Parts: sequence; structure tokens; C-alpha cells
Amino acid sequence: MSFDERATEIVAGFRERLDRGEAADPEDLIRAHPELAAKLRGRLAALSRLNRAFAQDAAPPAAPPLTGRMLGPYRLAQALGTGGMGTVYLASVEGRSTGLAAGERV
Repeated sequence: MSFDERATEIVAGFRERLDRGEAADPEDLIRAHPELAAKLRGRLAALSRLNRAFAQDAAPPAAPPLTGRMLGPYRLAQALGTGGMGTVYLASVEGRSTGLAAGERV
């Protein structure tokens, strides 16, 4: 295994510990692997910058669910999925709709 591969593996393990909420000191990691100190310092610094950037870009609070509300002739039954562009709902036809029968699911 090359030094780059080993450093990548060590940093990935460090990141997993952080994701689990465990306390992790980068300097302890560097002291444990002095032969990789330069590579680890650079990668851990980059990881720290990414963590700060993502912490600042935290998502705004979620909008209240629309389940049960009417949207035109449709009653929204449940959210099927949410992404960066919006939310997809399962709905049923309750009002007048061209080509759809009352009670039909859309």
C-alpha cells in the first residue's frame, strides 16, 4: 500500500469517528503516524475546511408538511421524496379534473 493510499485510509477512519460524534484529535493521529505527518496534515486541514464550510451552509428549517392540504383539485396524501428541487407527493383527485376520475391517485 502506498503512502497516499495509507493516508487516505487513515483520514477516512478519522472522518468516520467524527461522523459518529466521537472526540478525535488530529494531532494524536499525526503523532501515531509520523511517517505520514505531512500528508495527514494537509488532508486533515482540508477536511477541517470542508467541515466548516458545510456547517455554515446548513439547510434552512424544513417547511411544514403539506399532507392533507388541497392543491387545485388534488388532496396531498403523503410525501414520497424530497430533494434539492422540491418534494413529490402522492395525491388523490377530489375536485374537477380533466381526464381524471374522483378518487384517482396521482
